[in-house]
Amino acid sequence: MDRRRVVITGIGAVTPLGLNVKEFWAGLSAGKSGIDYISYFDTGNYQVKVDAEVNGFDPARYMDLKIVDRTPKAVHFAIAAAKEAVEMARLDMSQETAERVGVITSTMIENDYIIKGFENLQKRGPRRGDPLFITKVSPAVVSSQIGMLLGAKGPNSSVNSLCASGADAMGTALNHIRLGYADVMITGGADASLEATAIAGLNMLGALSREIDPAKACRPF
Repeated sequence: MDRRRVVITGIGAVTPLGLNVKEFWAGLSAGKSGIDYISYFDTGNYQVKVDAEVNGFDPARYMDLKIVDRTPKAVHFAIAAAKEAVEMARLDMSQETAERVGVITSTMIENDYIIKGFENLQKRGPRRGDPLFITKVSPAVVSSQIGMLLGAKGPNSSVNSLCASGADAMGTALNHIRLGYADVMITGGADASLEATAIAGLNMLGALSREIDPAKACRPF
């Protein structure tokens, strides 16, 4: 069977090195590091002191405040990057069959929402909790929000395979086009899991650098 040729027509980025592709590439080309001291919480009792945070990002520039209030930070990053990619690709949804445009993304659940949801349950009881709690903690929230915002009504799902999730999402999207399930796919990974529980858990796995100096942390080469 002949495989359909697939090309990348647009990309988007929200990273510690820049809030768009141009800024990200400039920082990367200059050899800059996005790693700095953790600002989200007090690291006094933690072995890990550094992370890579996205600074200066204003989600209100990319989406309605209702979406900002109802969704995790990873969704905000993903929407901004998806919009940049769509603009670069000059994708006009009015010229596309919406059911042939899909979204496949990957993300890690932000533990803060789970913790806050549990605390709210303890304080207010099961009948007065957040009605959007399940949608906030589901990994599918990223792909579903992008699909609704951009009007993409084709295949929509989330891939979760830990650190390989972003690459797996793109590979899955590639196969959707190759196999004829879609004509256009918006795909990628987004994360914002920098809260204390995530840092502690990854540290116990030995997956994070315990280097104190940000300039020396995470240098594989």
